[in-house]
Amino acid sequence: MGITVLQVKFANVSYLLHLFIISGTGNTVLLKWMDETYALERKFYHPYMQVLFSFVGESLCLVWFCAVEGVKKFKNKEFNKKSLGSTANNTQLFEAKYMMLFIPAALDYIATSLNFISLTMTSAGSYQMLRGSVIIFTGLLSVGFLGRSLSMAKVCGILLVTCGLLTVGSADEIQQANSNQNLSDSDILVIIAQVIKAIQLTYEEYFIIKYDVSPLVPLVFYFQQLFVLASPILTNDPDGHLENPIEMFNQIWDNCILLVPIILFIFTYAASSFFGTTVMKRYGATTRQVVDAARTFSVWMVSIFCKWQTFNIIQLVGFFIVMLGIGFYHEFRITNCIKRMKEMLSITNAIEEKSSLTESLPLQSDYQSVFQMKT
Repeated sequence: MGITVLQVKFANVSYLLHLFIISGTGNTVLLKWMDETYALERKFYHPYMQVLFSFVGESLCLVWFCAVEGVKKFKNKEFNKKSLGSTANNTQLFEAKYMMLFIPAALDYIATSLNFISLTMTSAGSYQMLRGSVIIFTGLLSVGFLGRSLSMAKVCGILLVTCGLLTVGSADEIQQANSNQNLSDSDILVIIAQVIKAIQLTYEEYFIIKYDVSPLVPLVFYFQQLFVLASPILTNDPDGHLENPIEMFNQIWDNCILLVPIILFIFTYAASSFFGTTVMKRYGATTRQVVDAARTFSVWMVSIFCKWQTFNIIQLVGFFIVMLGIGFYHEFRITNCIKRMKEMLSITNAIEEKSSLTESLPLQSDYQSVFQMKT
């Protein structure tokens, strides 16, 4: 019975992590699809409107949250505030404490805006690899502000991730020397965005654990607090406007295919936000970012397949270094693998010896024939 429970728990964890990786991969790929699509003889360049789309996606979590509350209200015949948590501070949270979520919401808006702008300036593969730097900053902040401790394996993992990211950055520098792209600026924007994102995630983890809130609550209040702030602010519009939503709608009207990545992005962003916050509540902010980095390879391969970027052996080396660092962070050791392989081999040998012993023993029919001969 115990093995069955463990198998069920492992399956649930694996299912959650896979959904988080798949939805996160869809986010980056769909964003790059929008950026590479032409309409009215120019690319679709509206990063701040894309931020607005992301908050529309998070608003879908509000619909789900209200549906869950409606079911609980129907069952309990009254509004149940326990959905916001199980501690005595939940009433205060529902009435006033939620205003504390404005801080991570503002940080999320700034980080998301910088990410989307940098994605228009670089390849999706490099962008996704550089986003892995958030592991470094999240790990350091979790030690400094949450009182967590990092083992030597985790420290080695963070250092390896840093080396991998530097390798990716060097590949961008080489590519920039052979092209007119300003990749170094985009890399700096991504790193700055990850610092801000790490602060946001550390604050979220502290808030969610302290008040034991549902993972949907931060997403709901992000939408409420920042829907107005996520209005158009900045872009390099050809007419000199900071943002031109009318131009965006004209481009969508000119090329209706843009509706496909926009709609899909809204739903995948809602899914990745929910799964990501759930992973963070269960396993911590740093683990969330480590798992999020696992989608790097899939984003990179899709970018090469769609010809958004060319194959670069240096980026491949950087990717493997990043993955090795993630393995070290999870305390994945070769000795453990060898030990498990030996255990499996010993079990296999025991089964073979048992089967050979069974075959060597006389069968019941043999005993009957011998008995008949004697009689």
